[in-house]
Amino acid sequence: MNENILKQALLETADDMILKQYSDCENIDFIPTNSFKKKIDKLCKNYDKVSFKLTYTRARKAIVIFVAVLVIMLSSLTVGAVRDAIANFFVTHFSNHADVTYKEPSTKSNQYPKTIEKVYELKTVPKGFSLADCSITDASADTIYFSDDGQIVLQQVVKEKFNESIDNENSIITYETINGQDYIVQTSKISKDISFIWDNGEYVFSLTASLDKDSIIDICENLRIKK
Repeated sequence: MNENILKQALLETADDMILKQYSDCENIDFIPTNSFKKKIDKLCKNYDKVSFKLTYTRARKAIVIFVAVLVIMLSSLTVGAVRDAIANFFVTHFSNHADVTYKEPSTKSNQYPKTIEKVYELKTVPKGFSLADCSITDASADTIYFSDDGQIVLQQVVKEKFNESIDNENSIITYETINGQDYIVQTSKISKDISFIWDNGEYVFSLTASLDKDSIIDICENLRIKK
């Protein structure tokens, strides 16, 4: 919800809400004290002064705005994103997706490539698959293999540029260590696709394939530098 719209709505309806709540006050059994009467009389006299009207209006609006902002802040805390620190990644969970970013400490920031200096590919292409495309930029390399039954997509990204959104509504996200390597694993609920995200020390890799899990792990463990 737009913050300005919420503020304006509260400003325009606050008085009506208060009046409506206490519109039946004549039925309340209330006997004011003399002190209370004096304070009310003084308040009524002051209300006729322009300065009071201005300061009262500003104060009331300031309070309403403060309450509106407070509501927004509390709402963001209760329904906002939850972030997990997994191996060298931050995984930020939202209602319908999760953002994965690299988080290696700054002390190691100069120990990995800033551009794609070498391109990795599958050491062994599974039977039935063939290379469909390989696209290389300074920050990433995408290699795609197709078959009649599915696909294999290998993405290699410079660490500081890695930022990927993954579906968490139609898939299950787990964190696994396999043969000493940490992986973020995304298993689709609606297809045969399984995705692995990992850091090999130089680059971040993402591999998605419509294969069984053991076959995908074997691919991840046996990439080679493209000749």
